[in-house]
Amino acid sequence: MVKLARIAGLVAALCLVAAAPAHAGFFPDLKVGLAPMTPGASPALTVVMAQPATDTAIERFTLALPPGFTATGALGAAPCPVASLKTGTCQPASQIGAFVGRLGATVPFTGAIHKTGPASFGMRFSVLDGAVTQTIEGLLTKRANGGLDMKLDQLPALPMTLLALRFWGGGHSLIATPQQCGNYTIDGKFTSRLGELAIDRTLMPISGCTGVPAVQVANVRLTDRRFKAGGSIYGTRTVIAWWASRAVDHTDLRIERRKRGRWRKVGVLVATGNAGDNVVRWDGRLKSHTLKPGRYRMRIQPAGSEPAKRVRFRILR
Repeated sequence: MVKLARIAGLVAALCLVAAAPAHAGFFPDLKVGLAPMTPGASPALTVVMAQPATDTAIERFTLALPPGFTATGALGAAPCPVASLKTGTCQPASQIGAFVGRLGATVPFTGAIHKTGPASFGMRFSVLDGAVTQTIEGLLTKRANGGLDMKLDQLPALPMTLLALRFWGGGHSLIATPQQCGNYTIDGKFTSRLGELAIDRTLMPISGCTGVPAVQVANVRLTDRRFKAGGSIYGTRTVIAWWASRAVDHTDLRIERRKRGRWRKVGVLVATGNAGDNVVRWDGRLKSHTLKPGRYRMRIQPAGSEPAKRVRFRILR
């Protein structure tokens, strides 16, 4: 009975793969986290990829870290030979993280991330009680401009709806954060098994530096603090305006939502960094996603400075 169940599950998964191109889209979603987000740290790194089961499967993924991030080699871990990784016999001393994921809506998988070399790592992917097993190898390389690329190639040709990589910090960290504070752009670059390309961008604040000149923000205002999100024949729903004491590279408008009694970050709008008046016209969307009805708040944060006072608003039904 168990063997038949495994075969049935595998057939169902493969049928989803075969059916995907008929409905195919390719819009993977990426979330990136660092802890701590302070200068010169060896942080824990979390990378979460998600997509609908009917989307084309991801074949290659690159996390592009900007100049300022450096490779550390996870010196606290011993390398595991790739041959041992493939047979699932890596020693605990080589582990530098863990991964979890899901096929479709109901088939979970999990495993360990091991260091395989000074700038390489790997994972042994196994689902359906070992009916499908594959080794996934990763590589950390330096770009010509000083940035870093964390590359994963030949991801499983299966309908993965979730893949979360959690790299440990401290002596097991693969990277170090920049020495200077500011907001850094991290790009997730995806290639599907049909050759489709997608990019998801994350702005990562590095803060806690001493001697960073503060940028004063005043007169923050919205023309309408209660509005429906999304397009309208009447145009933009609200205008956000503020005054800044000096010019910066850009300004982040941090949007948070009140949910279950707590404020949670839902996204960031990137705006101008003019000295004096700044204006943004906004329709209540973030990355083409329309905000759901509810209570929200916004904080204006000039690059390299602390966020300004919160301004609350409501998205109506």
